[in-house]
Amino acid sequence: MLKYLLFLSLTLFQLNFSLKAQSEITIQGKITDNLGNPLELVNISITETGIGAVSNSKGNYILSFSLNHSGKIPIKLSFSRISFIHKDTIISFVPGENITLNISLTPKDEQIEEIKIIDKHSKEGGLVQLDAKILNNIPLVSGNQIQSFIKTLPGVASVNEMSSNYSVRGGNFDENLVYINNFEIFRPVLVQTGKQEGLDMANADLVSKIDFSTGGFAAKYGDKMSSVLDIHYKKPTEFKGSAKLGLLGASAHVEGTSVNGKLSYLGGIRYKNSQYLLNSLETKGEYKPNFLDAQSHINYHISKKFTINLLAYFSNNNYLFYPEDRTTSFGTIQEAVNLFVDFEGNEKDKFISALGGLTFKYQINPLLAMELKASAYADYEELKYDIKGRYSLNQLDKQIDSDSFGDSILNLGIGSFLSHARNYFEANIYTLNYKGSYMLSDQFVQWGIKYQNEQIQDKITEWQIVDSAGYSIPYNGETIELAHSLSSENQLLSNRYSSFIQSVYKSTTGVEWNIEYGLRFQYWDINKKILLSPRFAGGFYTGIDKKIYLRFSSGLYYQTLFYKEIIDRNGVLYEDLNSPRSIHFTGSADYDFSMFDRSFHMKGEFYYKIVDDIIPYSIDNIRVHYYPGKIAKGYITGLDFRLNGEFVPGVESWLSIALMKSEMQIENDTIGKQAFPNDHPINISIFFQDYIPGNDRFRVNLTLVYLAGLPFGPPMEDTYYAPLRMPAYKRVDIGFTAALKQENKKSKSKFFNTFRYVNIGLDVFNLLGINNIISYNWITVVPNSSNIQSTVNDQYAVPNHLSDRRVNLRLMIGF
Repeated sequence: MLKYLLFLSLTLFQLNFSLKAQSEITIQGKITDNLGNPLELVNISITETGIGAVSNSKGNYILSFSLNHSGKIPIKLSFSRISFIHKDTIISFVPGENITLNISLTPKDEQIEEIKIIDKHSKEGGLVQLDAKILNNIPLVSGNQIQSFIKTLPGVASVNEMSSNYSVRGGNFDENLVYINNFEIFRPVLVQTGKQEGLDMANADLVSKIDFSTGGFAAKYGDKMSSVLDIHYKKPTEFKGSAKLGLLGASAHVEGTSVNGKLSYLGGIRYKNSQYLLNSLETKGEYKPNFLDAQSHINYHISKKFTINLLAYFSNNNYLFYPEDRTTSFGTIQEAVNLFVDFEGNEKDKFISALGGLTFKYQINPLLAMELKASAYADYEELKYDIKGRYSLNQLDKQIDSDSFGDSILNLGIGSFLSHARNYFEANIYTLNYKGSYMLSDQFVQWGIKYQNEQIQDKITEWQIVDSAGYSIPYNGETIELAHSLSSENQLLSNRYSSFIQSVYKSTTGVEWNIEYGLRFQYWDINKKILLSPRFAGGFYTGIDKKIYLRFSSGLYYQTLFYKEIIDRNGVLYEDLNSPRSIHFTGSADYDFSMFDRSFHMKGEFYYKIVDDIIPYSIDNIRVHYYPGKIAKGYITGLDFRLNGEFVPGVESWLSIALMKSEMQIENDTIGKQAFPNDHPINISIFFQDYIPGNDRFRVNLTLVYLAGLPFGPPMEDTYYAPLRMPAYKRVDIGFTAALKQENKKSKSKFFNTFRYVNIGLDVFNLLGINNIISYNWITVVPNSSNIQSTVNDQYAVPNHLSDRRVNLRLMIGF
C-alpha cells in the first residue's frame, strides 16, 4: 500500500512540475507601415515551428503558446506580408510573461511598382499601363499572354479563347496597331481559325512595359482606326532567366549584361502544342499542331550618347489535321436536330515569319534626341486541304416520356461535300524610320518620317462543292454550281510614305492641365491618296488633391489599306479605293481614391466614332472577308468603365464594363441598317487575384468574361448580311499557383534555394464547361417528296463550338 501511495505522490509532483514549466506565454502588439498606418493580414510566426497568427484590420495581433522550459528563453519571430520587406526579430522572455511588441514594416520598392494602380503619364495620354508581372499568373489557352491580358479591359472583345485576335470598340481585327520596341508588328493573312494560329510575336518573359489605348491616341502612332498596343522589352541589369513547362507547351528565357555594362541581352524561345485542347472539340480526329518561335533583343552602348539596338525574331508554325467524324446536336426543345459528318482527307498548313530590326539612338544633348530604325519582315504562308465529308441531318425525338427521346426519328437530308484549298501567300516588307524629340521648358515635341516598301505575292485556289440528295447546292436546275470559291494570283509592289509631328504642353501653375496636338501625313502609291490626320487631346486635374482628371480627345483616323482589303473573291484588285476613316470623340474621367486603406482607380469614358468609306466585311471564326466592291458608312458609340485596385492587399484586380451600339449602312444596298460584325452591346469582364491570408505563397486568380452575342447570317458572296445574333459568350478560367520557393526569400529546401523561384500552377479552363459558339456551318436540304410536307426550314445553321473544360499543369522556375 505504501508503495502505491509513494508512486501516486511522485506522479502528482511530476504533473505539477510539468504544468508550471509549460506556463502560457502571450505576445501581442500592433503592426504598422512606415507611415504609421495599421497593417492587416501580416503573418506572424515563430521560426521553425507551426505556431503563428495573423494581424487584424487594425494591425493588432495576439500570439499565445506554451513551452516546456524554465528561465529566460530566446525565440525568433518572423513578420511577413506581401509587398513589404520581411522582418525577423529575436526576443527573450520568462515563461508566464506577457510581452508587448510593436513592429513597423517597410514597403518593398519592387512591389510598389507591381501594385501601382495607374501612373500620371498614362492617365494624361489616355493610355492604360498594364503590369507585366501579372502576365505569368493568367490562365491562358492561346499561349499569348499579353492578348489574353488585354481581353479583360473595357472596350476589348474576343469570343475565341484559342486566338490572340481581339476587337476594340466595334472595330475588326485588322484595325489594331501593335508595336514592339517601336517596330510595327504584322499578322498572318491566311489563318482562318484559332486552331491554326500560332504564337503571337510578343514574348511575355521579355516584356517590361505595356501601354494600351482603345481610341483617341496620339499622332505618333500609325494609321489604324481602333487601338494601339505599345510593348517595350526589358533592359537587363543582371544575369537571370526562367523556364516554364505545361501541358500546352514550354518556354525559356535568359537575360544579362556584360562586365562593363555596355552590352545587355535578352533571349527567349517558346513552344506551343495545343493538341490536348483541340481534342476537346466536337470534330474528332488526329490533331498535330506544332508552333515554335525564338527571339532576341541586344542593346549596346557605344558611348554615353550613342546606342545600338537589335531585335530579331523567327517563328515556324505548322498545323496538321486528319479529321474523322463530327456529331453536333442543336436547335430548341420544340425543334431538336442532329448533324453527323464522316470525314476523309487532311489539312496541312505552314506559317513562317521573321523580323529583323536595327535601331540607332543618339542623345545629342539632354534636350535633343534622334533615332534611326531599319527593319525587314518576311512572311511565307501555306494553307492546303482536301477534305471530303458525308453528312446526315436528322430530327430528334422531343417527347420526354418517349422511349426514343433524343434519338433520330426523321431524316431531314443527306449529302456530301468536298472542300479544296491550295493557298499561298508571301510578303516582304522593308521600313526605314527616322524619329526625333526635343524637350522645351514646358513642351515635349516629337517628329518622324517613315518609308515602307511592300512586296506581296499570292496564289489562292479555294472552293467547295456540296451535294444534297443528288442536287448540287446552290441548285438552279440547270448547271453545277460551287457553294463558294476564291481565286487569285497577284503580285503587288507598293511604297508608303508617312510622317508626323506632335507636341505635348503642360502647365503646372494654378490648375494643372495639359494639351497634346499633332498631325499625321500618309501617301500610298497604289491608290495615290494623300491622307492628313489631325489629332488633339487635353485634360486637367480638379480639386486641391488632384485626384480627379478630366480628359477630352478628338481626331481623324485612317485605316491603312493592305492587300486583304482591296482584293475580292475573284482576285480582282481595287486599287483606287479610299482609305476607311473614323472621326473619334472621347470624354473621360479618372478618379484615384482610397478604400480599406488601399489604393483604387476608377475610369469612365464615353466615345462616339463617325466612320465612312468603310469596306464592308463579314467574319467567319477569325477570318475577315472584305467586299471591296461596296462602300458603307455608320457610327459606333458606347461607354467604358473600369475599377481597378487592391481588392486584396498587395495584388491588383479589376472589373470592366462596356456598353456599345453600332449601325452600318451599305451604299446602294436594299438590306438597310445593320450592326457592325463585331457589335457587342454588353461586355463584362473580371480579373481577380487573391492569396491565403497571411501566406502569399499560395495564390489564386480568376478570369470571368461575358460578351453579348455577335451578329451573324447566312453566307453571302457579294455583301455583308447579319440579321441574327449568336448566343452570348460566357467563360470562367481559374488558376492556382503555389510558390515552393519565393523570390528573395529562403526555402527550407537546399535544392530549391539554388533557384530564384520555383512555382507550380494548376489551371482550369472553361471552369463551368459552357459550349460557346464561334461560327456556323450552313446546311441546305433540297426538299423532295418524302419530306416536302415537313414544316422545318430547308436551311440550317449548325453551330461550331469552342473548347470544353480542360485542366493544365504548369511548372515555373527562375534562375
